[in-house]
Amino acid sequence: MQPAARTRYDWIDVMKLIAIWLMYMAHYDGMGRYGMVGMYTVLGILFFCSGFTSFAKRGLAPAAFCREKFLRLIVPYFAFGVLALAVRVFLFELTIGDMIDWMRRLVWGARNVCPLAALWFLPCLFFMELYHYLAARFLKNRWLVLAAACCVSAAVKFIHEGAALPWGIDMAGRFWIYYAIGDVASQLWRQRREAGAKPSAGLRALGVCTALVSLYVLYVNFYYGLGYFPSLFGVQEAPFAVLSLITFLYECSGIVCALCASLALQKVPLLCRMGRATLVLCGVEQLIKVLAPLALAAFGLAMPDSGSVAGGNVMAVQAAAMVCAAYVCFAVPITRYFPWMLGRFSKKQNDHKEEKAG
Repeated sequence: MQPAARTRYDWIDVMKLIAIWLMYMAHYDGMGRYGMVGMYTVLGILFFCSGFTSFAKRGLAPAAFCREKFLRLIVPYFAFGVLALAVRVFLFELTIGDMIDWMRRLVWGARNVCPLAALWFLPCLFFMELYHYLAARFLKNRWLVLAAACCVSAAVKFIHEGAALPWGIDMAGRFWIYYAIGDVASQLWRQRREAGAKPSAGLRALGVCTALVSLYVLYVNFYYGLGYFPSLFGVQEAPFAVLSLITFLYECSGIVCALCASLALQKVPLLCRMGRATLVLCGVEQLIKVLAPLALAAFGLAMPDSGSVAGGNVMAVQAAAMVCAAYVCFAVPITRYFPWMLGRFSKKQNDHKEEKAG
């Protein structure tokens, strides 16, 4: 079976860029309300986007699929981890013990253990891709795969919510549901496009209502947090199951709102180009947050205080500036001159990154 022809969706690239911006905010100290929204939405958005494009490699044989995903996810994981370590050694003169501990945590790769906060996402996605690939091959029905993902995600969350296994093996199961939702949405989207069907008035109305409800849910999370909806029923301490369901609702609302924003912004070429470099932007997130203040200090300047009165507004702008700096300083040169850091070791792979259909 041959892999499906690759299609590049500009709005998916912009959607990933929005998630990266939220990630940059969520990892600030004193993150405030903006950061909390990021904490409850960024993973759902990123995994949804990955699931939406999963069809491109589904036709590969198991060995070829594993090799492809290893190159595109695990090689960058270690490349960016070692790069960050080298920079920190140069700037801060880490001891041998510090370097050994860094590499030990990098090899373990679990959430909250990985020395770079964002990088755990890559090995987690690697296993999630494998789970979904195998489930799709055996179950051969998108709704059964979605049901399996739902059951596994719920089971992992209720059995042990925190990361316990290396390389995000358990976290891949916990967040698999968003990847599966993205895959189902992709299949339905492509079926309608291939059939030439245009959205009816009823479908448009449903989409608008869904977007408005999702925006309201995020608004509630922004100002009141997880406990707001239970408090409407007089419940001050909601059970874990209820809070888990509300968290899922927030994640899905974030996906819908990011999707709407990306559809509106997909005609901006710069945002699309930056969205195609989200692997690098994710890999250097902590690195740029170390280097940017040092660069400003060299000119007698200082980063704005995200914990000041302006708070979240400062952080939102600051995160956007950091994303732009990471794109210019790292994404552009790495993509052009060091493609091996992204798992691209052949000319065909390097040329393929620029491919864009329709």
